[in-house]
Amino acid sequence: MIARAARSGYQTLVLTVDIPAPTRRERDIRNGMSVPPILDLKTMFQIATHPHWASHVLRHGIPDFENLSPYYPKGSSLKQSAEFVGRVMTGHLGAERVRRIRDAWKGRLLIKGVLDVSEAQAYLAMGADGLIVSNHGGRQLDAAPTAVSILPAIRRALGPDTLIAADGGVRSGLDVCACWRSAPISS
Repeated sequence: MIARAARSGYQTLVLTVDIPAPTRRERDIRNGMSVPPILDLKTMFQIATHPHWASHVLRHGIPDFENLSPYYPKGSSLKQSAEFVGRVMTGHLGAERVRRIRDAWKGRLLIKGVLDVSEAQAYLAMGADGLIVSNHGGRQLDAAPTAVSILPAIRRALGPDTLIAADGGVRSGLDVCACWRSAPISS
């Protein structure tokens, strides 16, 4: 995939490091999202009330992980493809793996999913060109700190010249409480 990105002319690779294992995604559970899809009454109603999406799926097939599909085992069913994605996208990216990726990628490397000062420093020491402070939008680990609460400490530790971006969002009341609790109290 790294070689494909380079051949396609990309200059920056974003390596997401914050989801080492599948997590419980409440929104997907509420919406009945599953792979393979379960065709119950609720799903059929959702399909019927989204005709543009339904016609697109009829014409082009069920959405897929386009970047990973060239690597699926030949003849994989939808379920087997999902299991393959789960296997290859699971596991913590340790220092050795990050260094191998850095060595393979000659362009700019940004590490996304950083929520800790020492982790930020370690990724820069491994050759990252910058960081994206992120809790993956709060969708993966519900009690993870918010990007906005961690960003000031990372900026102080790394100084003004390090490329740092922030990504995140408010998804639940827990995020609101975390933002409120981390906000400085003014007199």
